[in-house]
Amino acid sequence: MAYLTFRNRAQRNAALELPGDGYRSLNLRSFIGRSLSLEPRRESWVEIQDGRIDGLVGVRARLGTDFWDIDHLVATSPDAESVYVNMLRHLSRAASEEGVQKIFLRTPLDETPSIAAKQAGFFSYATERVFCLTPNHLRPGDEEQHLIRTRRRADHHDLFHLYCSIVPMSVRQIEGMTMQEWRWTEGWGLRPASLKMGLPRVRHDFVMERDGAIVGWLQVRPRMRCLILMLHANRVEEAERLLRFGVQQLSAGGPVYVPVRQYQQFLEPFLQQMEFELVAEHALLAKTQTIRVAEPKIVPMRAHASR
Repeated sequence: MAYLTFRNRAQRNAALELPGDGYRSLNLRSFIGRSLSLEPRRESWVEIQDGRIDGLVGVRARLGTDFWDIDHLVATSPDAESVYVNMLRHLSRAASEEGVQKIFLRTPLDETPSIAAKQAGFFSYATERVFCLTPNHLRPGDEEQHLIRTRRRADHHDLFHLYCSIVPMSVRQIEGMTMQEWRWTEGWGLRPASLKMGLPRVRHDFVMERDGAIVGWLQVRPRMRCLILMLHANRVEEAERLLRFGVQQLSAGGPVYVPVRQYQQFLEPFLQQMEFELVAEHALLAKTQTIRVAEPKIVPMRAHASR
């Protein structure tokens, strides 16, 4: 009953998943499932004051990794900032006990949740501006479609090199400095390709090739109607072809969301020319539970002449 009262007072979930995800309702079935450990990869905590629930924080463990994504962050108290800070600090302690290495959080930029997260030890490693085209009137293109193909397992090395050449080191230190860390973050290689469990595909990856090299990477998330591009600034002319191809992978009608991180800002004028409009700004935050330590090395001792 306390949860139902809390749910009725809750305004919105401040923990965003991806553009187009919208407001995820606080349904009773999910709350019971997490509370009774019926959803093994998800956990939730609540803050209670005088028998009243003032806040809820929930996480989803990434399959095969020691990473958590915060997928619910809700406060109904007038002092919401304090509630956020308390819950996130408690969450961090729980993560340490579970051996979790990193916790990720996406929130609206410069709003109370992101400010509170920084007080709780999180830091912003990237920002993102979300553009939306609605109604969707982009027509799929058929010109040189042979240049775009489905991502293959053998593409991992080339895509990792593309990622390293575009993404700043400050971001790679959080999302993946090594290929293994990057694969964990991307969710690749964690399940055999032949394993069929009837799970819905929530993401499709495509690459663009030029002269035998991968020059562009497109992620399509149909449920969220979201397209994510990764291109070099000198390849911006390929963006329209990738966007039109991505739209072809979505069901007809409905909006199309394209998030643009700060190191891909050269895409923004191009999107505006295609009548995309800025609809949101997000902060991407993380908290690392471990510290990267340089491995000691033994080097030859050299004599230096003295005067």
